[in-house]
Amino acid sequence: MAKLDELIALVEDPSLRARLATTATTLASRVTLGLNFERHIPEFVSLPGLPIRPGMMVSARGSSHSRPLRVVKLEPNRVVCTAEANGATELLYFEPDAIVALKRSNEPIYPALIPVASDRRDDAIAEHVLIEGENLAVLELLEWTHSSRFQCIYIDPPYNTGARDWRYNNDYVDRNDAFKSSKWLSMMERRLVIARRLLASDGVLVVAIDDYEYAHLVTLLGSERLFRGWTIETVVIQHNPRGGGGNHISNTHEYAVFVVPPGRSLAPIAKGSDELRDYRRRGRGDNNRRSGRPKSFFAIHVDPETREVVGVGPEIGKDDTYPTDPTAEGHQRIYPLGRDGLERVWRNTRIAVRDGIVEKTLTLRCTANDTIVQVISGERKTVPIRSIWSGARYNAGEQGTNLVEALTGVEFPYPKSIYTVLDCLKATVGDRPEALVLDFFGGSGTTAHALQLLNEFDDGHRQAFIVTNNELGEPKERELSLEGVQPYEDAWERHGICRAVTYPRLANAISGARDDAPVEWDLELGGTRSVETEMPIRVLPFVGPAQAAAPAARAALAPFLGLPAKLVRDAWPYYVPPADGDRHKTALLFDLEAIDDFADAAAEAGEIEQVFVVSSGTDPRDRAMTVRLREALGPRVVDRPVTRKASEGLRANLNYLRMLYLDPGEVEIGQRLADLIPTLWLMAGARGPVPRYDDMQGYLLSCECGFALLADESAFRTFRAELEQAKDVSWAFLVCDSDDGFQQLCAALPPHIPPRRRIRLYRDYLTNFRINLGDR
Repeated sequence: MAKLDELIALVEDPSLRARLATTATTLASRVTLGLNFERHIPEFVSLPGLPIRPGMMVSARGSSHSRPLRVVKLEPNRVVCTAEANGATELLYFEPDAIVALKRSNEPIYPALIPVASDRRDDAIAEHVLIEGENLAVLELLEWTHSSRFQCIYIDPPYNTGARDWRYNNDYVDRNDAFKSSKWLSMMERRLVIARRLLASDGVLVVAIDDYEYAHLVTLLGSERLFRGWTIETVVIQHNPRGGGGNHISNTHEYAVFVVPPGRSLAPIAKGSDELRDYRRRGRGDNNRRSGRPKSFFAIHVDPETREVVGVGPEIGKDDTYPTDPTAEGHQRIYPLGRDGLERVWRNTRIAVRDGIVEKTLTLRCTANDTIVQVISGERKTVPIRSIWSGARYNAGEQGTNLVEALTGVEFPYPKSIYTVLDCLKATVGDRPEALVLDFFGGSGTTAHALQLLNEFDDGHRQAFIVTNNELGEPKERELSLEGVQPYEDAWERHGICRAVTYPRLANAISGARDDAPVEWDLELGGTRSVETEMPIRVLPFVGPAQAAAPAARAALAPFLGLPAKLVRDAWPYYVPPADGDRHKTALLFDLEAIDDFADAAAEAGEIEQVFVVSSGTDPRDRAMTVRLREALGPRVVDRPVTRKASEGLRANLNYLRMLYLDPGEVEIGQRLADLIPTLWLMAGARGPVPRYDDMQGYLLSCECGFALLADESAFRTFRAELEQAKDVSWAFLVCDSDDGFQQLCAALPPHIPPRRRIRLYRDYLTNFRINLGDR
């Protein structure tokens, strides 16, 4: 009803206005099925940088735009505006810098970008983009530059909880709405309509939300205007174990809603644990040594860089010497030697190992300590994405708020855990190392940070586009206002979300330092690697040999050991998991006289995660027994998360740009070409730093950025000759006044410029924003 109420209020005839209001109230009282909400009159978009002229709509900087003003005239050092107040016209006076131009979101705007900062590393493997601006306007710009190009859009929009300390407007309720979520749904729908057009044919949308608007959001997403026919599934994430909010029930969760196109599958975010076994035979018998099984003593070759097993060495005679230096290919030779240099043997013969590697029936790995381990379960099996994610990694306090504060020094409310976003990205683009990812509610920049962690893990080149405004929360606004600071001043703007949080967080994540001091934080990259650890051996000090010999006493230990009572009762003189697998991965030694037999059996057993041993009666003997068992059993090989210290930084580049708006008349006559260069750079892939244009040359050609610009047709011959040699350039922007002239220039371009990447200026730019208003 809000939109209708606003229109009715414009009717001057009191009688007609009253009749229309009565009719509207009657219509609003009718109950219909489905999601029915009042679509608001399009919201206002502020246009910083656009020159102020008489007749334009404007707003005081920092205001909510709820009371737009009309410019009457421009005077020296001030702007005269009018505003409606209680039916009367009021004159207001402003300094030129104190106001900003406004347009409704369904009116043409002409956005552009200006570079603010560029953080670069020599070893960068990815280029990320941060855009400061109103996200609706940025989406309109991206619709021209990146239509159907994003493999994933992840957004964390305002939850409409009514919170006022958040740095986005988190209160989308209009008092005139019959349905209180109408304003929020209108805001979301406008952005999602454009987001739908930005997604590639196999692109996935992920939306973070909580209970306030979850049901309405899912219904909206499934509407015909958006994603009807797509699969919409939800993951519940326990992000706040302590709980908070709620009227009667303390909420500990939020949601990630996945919107997946037909025919698209999500990638696994985790893999099942493998059973890893030391590939050396470790028993006491002669068949575990070179002297007893010479055909099982040979070198296994390992790539020293990747630690991958690549083959086996030649057969070695029983008494032959053998080389230990690298092979001719640079591969490391690893023999089955014990810690004391004892020549043991592998679990299979040389021929069996060679054939198993070639035929992929045997999976071996090499740890950092040069231990060859066998993956008993073969290649890891993927684990389905579960509908509930819980655990410390998803805690938004520790892995969100605390991480942002460590990187920026700012306490930012409600950031996502970096691992929540990382797992969402692994599901959507984990198998797409060149993917483009967009987040147009960028907040603290978690999406870009998480995406780069994924790149670090698999050397991907995924690119993040982060969009955020530079708003302040109400508490900070009040504080600065009391100090006399105005919204357009630097002392105000530097406290905004983009300049105080998003950019510093991403820049410091790349450099690994904040204020020249290393950032102390360990980041998990999303995978695991095999490492050696000592076998956990626990002595049971309260169980002596006499007690251990009694079946009933052993059975009484079952709850403490976490094992079935029958298994423990029958575990005499010891128990080891069978070689063919057992869900119980605990070994038990109750008879100390059988320690050697126990060690031999354990060497041939299934995976052992821990060992329990009865006490020998004295601490020194218990310690000696523990050392003896560890030597006999060898190290335990386990998978540990791959981590990276935040102080190492990230191998990425970051380009920070700010939105501005152009006068179409100035664009049409070529006065704003330099301001369009960053937008052309963005369209061409946002590679390298934004180049500068030299008016004297008449053209710009950047192999690093992958695009060329012809501004002066008289320079075309030289332009084409250079472009012919620039095979890395795949975009061409041509300033041309006529269709015929443009077609002639295109026909003369080298063939490595695809037809769809030949763009005419300024027509294509102006036409796009003049007519491409769609559903705004």
